[in-house]
Parts: sequence; structure tokens; C-alpha cells
Amino acid sequence: MWLYTISWIFIGMNLRNKIKKTINEVAGISFEVREWAQILSSEIDRLTLEADEAESNKQGTPKEVQASPTTYSDNNDEISHFEDMGGGEYYDAIIPSDELMYDAETVKDFPEITSLIRGKIIKVSVEEYGIRVYVDGNFDDVKYGEVLEDMVYEHSQWGQPLYDPNTHNELTAMYFGGTNSIEVEKSYGGRFLDIFSKWKPKPKAKIDKLVINGKDFPETYGKFKVDKWIFNDASRIEYDHYKSGYNKENGDYEVYFNVPIRGLSMGMFVHETKHAYDDWNRMKNGGKPIRDSWEIKNIYTKDFENLILGGAMKFPQLGGVVRMYYLGSKLETPAYLENEYDAPMAQTYRNTGKKLMNFSVDHFFNKKGKPAKGLEDEFVNILINYDIPFFRKFKDVRSFLTHTEKYFNKRGKDIVRRIDKTMYVHGKTQQRPAKGTGNRSNYGTKGTLPF
Repeated sequence: MWLYTISWIFIGMNLRNKIKKTINEVAGISFEVREWAQILSSEIDRLTLEADEAESNKQGTPKEVQASPTTYSDNNDEISHFEDMGGGEYYDAIIPSDELMYDAETVKDFPEITSLIRGKIIKVSVEEYGIRVYVDGNFDDVKYGEVLEDMVYEHSQWGQPLYDPNTHNELTAMYFGGTNSIEVEKSYGGRFLDIFSKWKPKPKAKIDKLVINGKDFPETYGKFKVDKWIFNDASRIEYDHYKSGYNKENGDYEVYFNVPIRGLSMGMFVHETKHAYDDWNRMKNGGKPIRDSWEIKNIYTKDFENLILGGAMKFPQLGGVVRMYYLGSKLETPAYLENEYDAPMAQTYRNTGKKLMNFSVDHFFNKKGKPAKGLEDEFVNILINYDIPFFRKFKDVRSFLTHTEKYFNKRGKDIVRRIDKTMYVHGKTQQRPAKGTGNRSNYGTKGTLPF
């Protein structure tokens, strides 16, 4: 039995080493991922344009546009309202600042804004002349208001969720692109009637699914062999690790994405394609796919996903902890590392790593060591209503948070170490990583990143 166990340990080590050797990365940055991201972005644009032209030819020149507000923004279209999964309309929403997604260029002139909003809730209201964005507390609306609005616009344009201030259910930003004057008058009592009454946008086709054949791009296919890239239209953005993999009927390797097909940013293409790349490297070398990994089965279950997608906001004390289990995941780190490379000025993921490093259970308990009011109830509520096996290993909230502190502190150090190494190797910073932060590996240079 002892020899049998040892042999399986060596097999596992050899498999991990084999996977590492076949991944073509330089300090965590994947060239194949970026090549495919560029191709997929261009192909999605081409296919949607063809579909729109076909729709336009079918309809002819409309006398009166009947399209509904869209869930994406092709340009600087104004947000018309927010909608929940059932189509209910809302004109107020909130976003935790820690979830805000934006490009580094947006805050180039005011980089300090990220510190000013850290840990705060951003409130968004659709008003007569556009959206109003504000935060509670010490925040200079005059100086930073427009910058924060741009950050919120980018967040929603990338397909990221906002939340209902009352129920904390997930909301999606809707835009005027494609809206006719009748709908505008209905929603806003005619306030924008003069603006939109003469505007007749090109009809947009309803697209539920797009398929891109990988073999049509032989050079990139030879490095990262995906036979079919399948995009299913959805109100969220995710790599579907449950469906992706080898097709048992024809042997093709297929990657599934659930995304809002229109309006995806390059950052999102890179992020989700990196997940697909990690999974492909596992499977092609005979390893377990992501869906069969320990993390997916014990922590990142369907119920955990529901908790992340708005549900965590129902738990004011533990919601942030649940969110950090997601952000600090070993499955998520490689993809966020790619995004950090593209926007090093924002230091979004590095700040997440630092937050994990400094996580402490102390503020969850009073001076007598008693848990804060309602804390234990929140933990019990999560255990009862969400199937997350790992959480259920703990008898009470104290043991859960004590373990969490040790785990987060270790993960945070690893994330910051990896980011610092990546930035140094790729010339994003001249400061060498601190001693003992992983300089032993061969940095190497396999080429120049395409962007």
C-alpha cells in the first residue's frame, strides 16, 4: 500500500512538471492566449457585422425603428436603465469599488482615485441628462466625478454586473443604442424625444450563438489547438469549464464561453481565453480538467458562483470574504495576471493580493473575543443555503475565519510575488522583485508580446 501511494505521488509530480514544460509562457504571460484573443475579437466583430448587414437587408430601410434597448455599448451610448434577470427595470444601482473593472488609461491623470474609493460602495443613478455616480464619505465629486463616471461606464461596457441597492440582485446596464423615440418617450416622459425622434440606427441582428473554427487560423492553431470556439450569448462573462473539452463524438477540442457577444473588451477576451488555455494544457497532457479539480468540487461549486454573482452582498460581514476566496483562487490568478500586465498602473490585482496578505480576523471579533453581532448567523445561513463542501468543514465562524486568515495571507504573498516578477521580467518596472520571491526560475524570452 505504501509503495502504491508513493508511485501515485511520483506520477502526479511528473504530470505537473509535464504540464508546466508545455505551457509557453514568459513569467506567467501567454503568447498563444494573446494571439487567440486578437483573432477571436476580430472574428466576433466580423460575424456580428455580417449578421447586422443581413438583418438590415432583410428589413430594408425602416420607417420606424422598433428595436429594444441593447445590453451592450458599441460607442459612447448613454445608459437608459438597468435590468435584472427577469427583465425588470431599475434606475438605481450600486457597485462595490473592489469589483469595479476599468482601463488604466481612464485614471491616468488621477491615479489616486483608486485609493479614495477603495472599500466603498459606488452608487449609480440614471437621471435626466445621463448617469450620476457618487460615493459616501470624503470624496471630491467636483474633482473626481467625471473620472468615476468613466470608470463605471467601462465597467458596464465590459459586461460586468451592478446590483440592486435593496435586494443586491445582479443588474445589467442597458443602453439607448437601438432605442426608438416611442420607447424613449415611454421611459422618460418625452424628455429625450427631440434628441432621438430623428435618429434611426441600423437594425442589429439577434445573435444567440457564434462558432469560430480554430483550424481556419493554422499558425495559432498549431500552438493552442482549439477546433471550435463557441460563444453563447449571456448576461454574464465566463469560460464554461463544465462544457469545454474534448467532444466524445468527433474528438474535437471545443471551448465554450457564455458572454454578451457584443461589446466585449480585449481585456475580457484575454482573461477568459487564459482560463481556456489552462484547461487545455491540463487535458491534453492527461490531467484532470478544471471541472474535476479539487477547488471546483469543494469551493467553486454552482452555489458558490451564485453567491459571487450578487448573493454575497446579502451577507455584509462575510460577503467580502467569499469574494476574496474567488479572487484569490489558484484558478483565477493566471487570468488576472494577464489583465494586470495590460493595466499595471491600476494595480487592481496587486491590491487584491495585498488585501489578502493583510487579512486579519481581529475586526470580526470584539475585545472579549466574541464574534460581531450577526456574524455567526451569516455563516450558518451560508452553510444551510449554499452547497459549498469546504465551508461545511468548519464547526463555527471562528474556526472558518482562523483558517481563512492563514490561507489568504499565503495566497496574497504568492499573488504579489508573481505580479512583481512578471512586471520586472517584461520591463514594466525597473525594481527587482524582493529577495525570496521566486527569482530561481528561468525568466527566458520567447518573443515579443503582440500588444
